[in-house]
Amino acid sequence: MDVEYARTRNLASGPTLAGRTIALIGCGTIGSHLARFLVQSGAGAGNGGRLLIVDTDVLSAGNLGRHWLTAQHIGASKAKACAKELKAQFIGVSVHALVDDAMTRLETLTGYDLVIDATGEEAVSRALNAELVARRPSAPDSLFVWLVGHGAAAQALFLPGVDDGKGCLACHRPHGTWPSILHEDAITDQLPVACGEAAFTPYGVAAPVIAAGLACRMAMEWTRGRVYPSLRSIRVDLASTNEIRDEDVLPRSDCPACGKEH
Repeated sequence: MDVEYARTRNLASGPTLAGRTIALIGCGTIGSHLARFLVQSGAGAGNGGRLLIVDTDVLSAGNLGRHWLTAQHIGASKAKACAKELKAQFIGVSVHALVDDAMTRLETLTGYDLVIDATGEEAVSRALNAELVARRPSAPDSLFVWLVGHGAAAQALFLPGVDDGKGCLACHRPHGTWPSILHEDAITDQLPVACGEAAFTPYGVAAPVIAAGLACRMAMEWTRGRVYPSLRSIRVDLASTNEIRDEDVLPRSDCPACGKEH
């Protein structure tokens, strides 16, 4: 079997993710699907190609409704299990797992061509955004992807490793602001679960796959040299969301990460 042909036959003509180094932070409901999409788009293949999956969590039974991994992986490291499955399904790819806090491994991660945050955790995303902005112009390019509300919409933001005059994640999401894509009466509360498990945000199985697809599409644009506009949105639940345009994020002078007044 021609492995390279099987991997690339469905890709449009032009550059793929092969030969690039990509670090994916978060192997949850979005990240697990995104890891597979990235490999199918060439990540981990080619000369020097490498995909690193970073996550500290283990798979639980409660994850199975939305995660790419299956019941046989319950109790296993999400990052390690995902890397193992990808290497089994896509022969010859360079996929590796790192079971550690991404913020303690920034020196390692900033050596990659592209860093993708798929954690969906506000504190992690903001901290990573601030660190990457502070490391400019030697920072890697980065991509943030998340779900809004109860999976009502998927959004993604591209942040280049050099200052291009556009806003960062903190410019788009100032502390305490309501997402412009959400209706004012949209439900965003987390739900309690069984004893010993953390509260979670309920949403359908399609939402994380849509978010992963959006991020993969932007990653493919990145490898072809231009990601425009920087902020993208896909409405999943039309009843809970407002129609907004894809557009570049405007910089804010009062931004705690990239603004000039701090």
